[in-house]
Amino acid sequence: MTFRGIVTWFNIDEQPHATKYRHYIKQYLPAKPYKRGYKLYMLCGTDGFSYKFEIYIGDENNPKYRKPEEPDLGSSANIVLAVHLVKYGILCPGTMRRSRIPHCKLPSDKEMAKEKRGTSEEFVAN
Repeated sequence: MTFRGIVTWFNIDEQPHATKYRHYIKQYLPAKPYKRGYKLYMLCGTDGFSYKFEIYIGDENNPKYRKPEEPDLGSSANIVLAVHLVKYGILCPGTMRRSRIPHCKLPSDKEMAKEKRGTSEEFVAN
């Protein structure tokens, strides 16, 4: 048996776990192939292995269960989380709504509709 080394690139994503059991943390996930089940957040490496997972129960943003240094993610979690991660030197790509970014320099939907099909714009913040 050979040791392959430690993976340096990771990905965090949600994964549904299908079940027919009744439980209060079971969710309806309309965009997934299995519509009902538990939602798991998985930490996976580039080698395809899952290194850690957490079961989503919905109380993670409750101040009672949150550490004092963790931010209140609220409804605009992706922006608050991105700002929090930058403090630790972690950059993250993602799609953000224009209305959530103050002083956004991206063109409006009307201006983008006038462009030819396949046109895209990007905005990089620091």
